[in-house]
Amino acid sequence: MKKHILTFILTLAAIAINAQDQVREVEPGVDGPLPSIPTMSEPAAGTFGGLFLQSVGYRHNSGWIINGNWANMDAYEAYIYFVSPTELGGEYHTLQYRTNGGAWQNSLNSDGEVNLITSDISFLSPVITSDIDYRLVLHGGEKDGWVSNVISVKKPTVDYSVITQSGYSEPDFIGVGIEVDCAYIDTERQNKGSYNSSTGKVDYTTYASFYTYNTTCYHHQWYRMNPLSYEMIPIEGATGLTYTPTAADLGYQLIDVTTGDDQNISFYVAANHGIVQATILASIEYAGLDGFILNTNYILPNGGKDIEAIDWMSEDCDILPASCIQEVKPGQYAFVTELNEESGFIIEYADENYKLVGDYGEEGNPWYRFFHMFFGEMNMPIAATASVNTPIDVIGRDINGHWDVVATIDPSAGEEEEIYLISGKYYLRTQPTAGTLATYYPSALLWEEATAVTPGYDIDEDWNYLTKTYSINAKSVPPALNGSGVIEGTVNIASSAANAPRRASADASGISVYLQKKGGDIIACEETNTSGGYRFEKVPMGSYEIFVNIDGCTQEQTTEVTLTNEQPSVGDVDYYVNEDNTITTTAGGNPTGISIAKDKTHNVFFTIDGRQLTSKPTMKGIYIKNGRKVVIR
Repeated sequence: MKKHILTFILTLAAIAINAQDQVREVEPGVDGPLPSIPTMSEPAAGTFGGLFLQSVGYRHNSGWIINGNWANMDAYEAYIYFVSPTELGGEYHTLQYRTNGGAWQNSLNSDGEVNLITSDISFLSPVITSDIDYRLVLHGGEKDGWVSNVISVKKPTVDYSVITQSGYSEPDFIGVGIEVDCAYIDTERQNKGSYNSSTGKVDYTTYASFYTYNTTCYHHQWYRMNPLSYEMIPIEGATGLTYTPTAADLGYQLIDVTTGDDQNISFYVAANHGIVQATILASIEYAGLDGFILNTNYILPNGGKDIEAIDWMSEDCDILPASCIQEVKPGQYAFVTELNEESGFIIEYADENYKLVGDYGEEGNPWYRFFHMFFGEMNMPIAATASVNTPIDVIGRDINGHWDVVATIDPSAGEEEEIYLISGKYYLRTQPTAGTLATYYPSALLWEEATAVTPGYDIDEDWNYLTKTYSINAKSVPPALNGSGVIEGTVNIASSAANAPRRASADASGISVYLQKKGGDIIACEETNTSGGYRFEKVPMGSYEIFVNIDGCTQEQTTEVTLTNEQPSVGDVDYYVNEDNTITTTAGGNPTGISIAKDKTHNVFFTIDGRQLTSKPTMKGIYIKNGRKVVIR
């Protein structure tokens, strides 16, 4: 495993942090269930797929010994790839050929002996003087005597046309939706002349220079090749210089074949681009001290437990146990593990027909890479200033969806305070002072109306990296009320609720409750007592709405309260914090003067039902990062 992982390190290091910042977010399960791989037809009994024709082209041999015979003239030859005999449980292959449907003959080496093939290499065929067929015979093991698929090589019809293959597109993998280029063919010349034995050269009666792809003398065709039988299946309409695989290509090897027109030039070049895999797009929904959450565009079977999270930064490249993987919802998977500055994961899918990737490219021009995460590299700085001299809390989410204060930026340090956090989404809140309320960035009183911030860097016009800095304007405490009305109620917290403060129902103190003039401004703020009770006094007559603010809880309903001279006091304006971290009221039709004002639609943050962390994050406290004080509560 260590060797396998180390092959990625140089590639990963080159794109670690900049690419991570640019990865596009994935909506969980947006493309439905993971596409299935078609069942491939097996070769007939006693046969196996093992031969692949790579090219047929002109070569000047200059005295090359082929098949035990001296070939001292220019000729057409074929390059053939064959599967290693050890993959089939055998000891060696023999290569056989036949012409014009005749008897099979063994291919001989330069000493005139039967050529024994012991590895998976390309083979240079005898000179192509007529149409010829090839096959392998396996020797040794349980499949002794089995024969391979047959490939047929056509004798070129144009003498001595010269071509070379310079290479072909080699993306990280062949995936559905990722465009692939065909082989790069460089045509030097073609001729219809004859070989002059006295000079050892070809006398050209015609000569023409051809540049890649700008001539009608080329034909292109893309194929699906069964990786078991090596059967070549042409893809209808796929005759261009590029091809974008579809779901119909999954599990097949993608082959592109380029040929001459056999009038001006004759050749055959086939490039095997590998097995087409299903591209599973992935992105990080959350990363924190207690783990990370992965979003995938497909819904993965088995609750995502077929994902392999390999901590390549650990001594033995540990694989995170499947028990640490929990399905949050279809297409979203939580990985429970303690992260630190030395954590780094490569995420793979256990089935080789599928590949987990991140999309780091611009829209319409995707650039895919094996999905990886460098949590150490993802420790990024963030700074903030407030309009008043007060500490600024950083609110983050844990893997269970709980939100709480994870760090505090303290401007009283005498300089612009900067802290480091694992990359992700956070909220900044000013702590209350004698004259201001607790507010969230950017100056929103309520958590659910605030704008998330991200740590990291901005780049100025001189390409200098600048720590992202946010400014918050604190809200002044509303003036004292001078009316005669009273509004009171209770905030009830379900005993099993997983809300961010993690309070028991007996400790519902310190929850902020806001009183807002209907259609106007917030005019008062109170905090609940130990029983969750709150009370607004000296409220002028009129209509009001009540808002409850708890870090990480979304208020789906508000109540409208109306005070009149006939009813100057209204009680039982109660709210309920539910197990799913939503705040609701059952006020409809209840005490006089109370009604549900409106439904509020917000994102409801998930919880992982029935699972609690075995331990809390261990990095809490005060420590120094790059000379800066960092407070983790």
